[in-house]
Amino acid sequence: LKPSHRFPPSCAGSSAMSTMTAIKKVEPFLARAEELTAQEPVVAHYLRVYSLNILIKGKHAGESTPESDAKLMDVLGKAEDAKKSLDLSQGQETMESFALRVFDGADAKDRAGQADATSKKQFYVAGQMLDACAQFYDGELPPDLMEKAKYAKFRCMQIHDCLRRGVPIDPPPAREGDAAAAAGAGSSLAGSPDEEAALYATLSAAPPLPPPAPSAPLLAAPAAAPVVYAAAPPAGGGPLSQSARTAAAKKAEFASSALDFGDVAGGRRFLLEALQILDSR
Repeated sequence: LKPSHRFPPSCAGSSAMSTMTAIKKVEPFLARAEELTAQEPVVAHYLRVYSLNILIKGKHAGESTPESDAKLMDVLGKAEDAKKSLDLSQGQETMESFALRVFDGADAKDRAGQADATSKKQFYVAGQMLDACAQFYDGELPPDLMEKAKYAKFRCMQIHDCLRRGVPIDPPPAREGDAAAAAGAGSSLAGSPDEEAALYATLSAAPPLPPPAPSAPLLAAPAAAPVVYAAAPPAGGGPLSQSARTAAAKKAEFASSALDFGDVAGGRRFLLEALQILDSR
């Protein structure tokens, strides 16, 4: 095999993913792969390769179960079959162009003041696609793609939170380098409205977004929230369950994302919620 066709080194993904089992980590990526197999087979292939790397890493970390081993063999078989039938000579370019097209489509719609529930899914999928591109960089995205991946997840969670609370979706925050990023993406990544509609019509069966989502910057938590936290039972009960540890880690990740993009109120709220989980044993 040519070097570019070999399975790349194992990709770790985000730090929060380390709190999840490998089988859970790969579910959304494999769901996207199934949706895109017919229209974008090369993209679907690299989503499977990324999933394969996660499953292998989980196996090496001692997460091996009959279910995960069966999933690993199934994904490996599909990836090997795809290598025999697909032209992967421009695989990286195809995958990155698709990921950027998804991101640019979501961002353009958002900045035109048209954000809605579909935008939430668009940003979610954009973050997934960009994460999967890490397989071309030894598991670590370059700064430009990393920034887009982080922003896609942040904006997805922000929109989700507004929809969950039944409040208007706040406009996207201003980001340095937007003009340069848009110029660098090129018009070829924009995609036609029909192409975008066809793509996202396949997302109706997408798995639920990771709950809960960060708050919008201008919608601070109620003043009573800190009081509720102060009244939380003190630490000292039994050990935290795996689900509680996962939930607390997610809250902390959401807080970090909110702070990265200037949402101080949201960051504070999610840190308090994480502490509530840790203290509620």
